[in-house]
Amino acid sequence: MELDVDYPLEQTCCGRIAYYEGDKETAKRLGEMLMDNFEHSDFIVGCSSLCTTYMKRCYGKLFHNSGYHYTYSGFINKLYDFSDFVVNVLKIQSIDDAVFPHKVAFVDDISSYNETGLYSEPRTLLSNVQGLELVKLDNELMSCGHNEQFASIFEPISTELARRKVQDAIDKGAEYITSTDMGCLLHLQSYINKAKLPITCKHIVDILASNEQ
Repeated sequence: MELDVDYPLEQTCCGRIAYYEGDKETAKRLGEMLMDNFEHSDFIVGCSSLCTTYMKRCYGKLFHNSGYHYTYSGFINKLYDFSDFVVNVLKIQSIDDAVFPHKVAFVDDISSYNETGLYSEPRTLLSNVQGLELVKLDNELMSCGHNEQFASIFEPISTELARRKVQDAIDKGAEYITSTDMGCLLHLQSYINKAKLPITCKHIVDILASNEQ
């Protein structure tokens, strides 16, 4: 299957951080810019499931009574997380050339799981990567502790959630932690670096693009 992929260089933040900080005007301005950039796209695919979930959940609140109402509706209908798009739109469950001979723990973006039901799609893709052993975490639907506001206000709790998630992966023998959300991986990698632990975070797209022999 051949796709015509476009990456608009003018695109910017989806506005999620501004929205949850209470700055709705900035969130709306950023959202308008983003929708304008993808106006002519047939599909819009994101590699940060937390961002795609935010847009699906909150753009309606920002634009329901604005001139961008119809643009918002069309935008959301075309918006997918990467793994959702590959499995449910392209109907692909295996990336033929993907090779990653390591034990990997998958960490869910809990917001996407709760709001959109994203769960089986990334696991399907990972389970079909040559050489990859996908390990199951004990508390797989426990938050990793990543959330800008939460992590800033409740840093000890956020750090403890990261510790539990990382330790669970290490106890299962995982060499890598992966996720559909980069923010979660950055949060966990920060804890790993500080604690000097023998495990590494890697985005699911990087694993699917790997051909490590």
